[in-house]
Amino acid sequence: MASYRKAVPDFASLLNDAIAPQVTRTLTSPDHEQTHLCIYLPYARQRHLAVALSQAQGELFSPAQYVLRSALIGSNGDSPLVVLGCTRKKRAEPASANELYISRRFKASLRLVRALDAPYAILSGKHGIVSPEATLEPYDLNLADVSSAKRRLWAGKVLKQLRSRGKGRKITLLATPDYTTPLVEINKESDLPLALETPWVQLEKPDRLVWLDEAFRFASRIRDLRMFYSWIDERRRTGHVFHFQTLASQAVPKRGVYIFLDRREPNFLGAQPRIVRIGTHAVSLGSKATLRGRLRNHLGPANEIGNHRGSIFRLHVGRAMLEANTGLDRLPSWGEGQDASPHIKAAESGHELAVSRYLQELEVALIEIDDEPTKDSLRASVEAQLVALCTESMQTIDSPTPDWLGLQSPVAVIRQSGLWNIRGVGGKYDPKGAGSIASIIEA
Repeated sequence: MASYRKAVPDFASLLNDAIAPQVTRTLTSPDHEQTHLCIYLPYARQRHLAVALSQAQGELFSPAQYVLRSALIGSNGDSPLVVLGCTRKKRAEPASANELYISRRFKASLRLVRALDAPYAILSGKHGIVSPEATLEPYDLNLADVSSAKRRLWAGKVLKQLRSRGKGRKITLLATPDYTTPLVEINKESDLPLALETPWVQLEKPDRLVWLDEAFRFASRIRDLRMFYSWIDERRRTGHVFHFQTLASQAVPKRGVYIFLDRREPNFLGAQPRIVRIGTHAVSLGSKATLRGRLRNHLGPANEIGNHRGSIFRLHVGRAMLEANTGLDRLPSWGEGQDASPHIKAAESGHELAVSRYLQELEVALIEIDDEPTKDSLRASVEAQLVALCTESMQTIDSPTPDWLGLQSPVAVIRQSGLWNIRGVGGKYDPKGAGSIASIIEA
């Protein structure tokens, strides 16, 4: 232990410093609204600390990495062709391929493809690619037991079958390495290789079942986010989604939840715009704040010189802009205090204007929910559910483009989630709970 302490003399302070950029102070404004002020560190300092932490931990912690998004989402948001690996556990009598295999892993794989509503086929060591409805006799053949030459012949046959079935789709192989490795190797030799995903290649047997459980939750979120984007598109067609710069001329309900969408960013369906912030207002007992007032705080007044000390959204956007250019040294007062002198505000006015111009280009969708201000309000539940839908366990469905401004933010959760949100990011989404997509659409 002495040598470890010598190598890492101040592990606790390293950890504290590493999370410091995400620590928030909660302040209460005169209208009883809570404002969360971030304590920032320069991005380079965060990277230095992250590397130091990684080196300090060494190989003590090496959790399995679950690849979900690339395995479950094809191009333009469609489902991939999912190929389910056969298993040794089988029925003793002839049965259709999707009923012949009776292992827990195979049943969980079937549950997943049905949740995805994805086309699928079954990978057999004896028969190659098999349609789910095809009747098979029980057999006992493990591909690992055959020669390398026969595995290569089998892989070549399977790849031809997949090319015919895939029709240009991404192909996700839910099979053990004994089956996927020869396919990947032969595929690499092709002049026109297939787009193969092998999410289990680094996973041990118990981790594959965990992956399937995580993937099922992810598939449920894909379904609900797809429905939510369809709902937003319908609202847009009926004039209920508007450009933020036109806020003054829009009808805005007294209370509700707002969703900001960035027209410069495609969503996972391959179409603009992408959700980039979710929020509400008046969740403190007795608050008199209105939805229009909250949106006006974000947008700024008619002269476009807003106040980032009254809008956490403006604070984050402005800080990312500074980081993208010369850093905080250019404007060290940004984010300092709850108020500032006229002299400081004058110095910040140009940057406030730039933030307003950036925000004006966003779209806004509103969900009207006129309930009383409490922390347990339905609005608070909807906000939390939508943030979790997009970011559960930091396994995001949408992905920002390389040009998204938020990637310049010194706040890790903003960069990693693709949202200008901090509170609730990474939380658990409940597809059957209050504030779920089903409850929003049915309302």
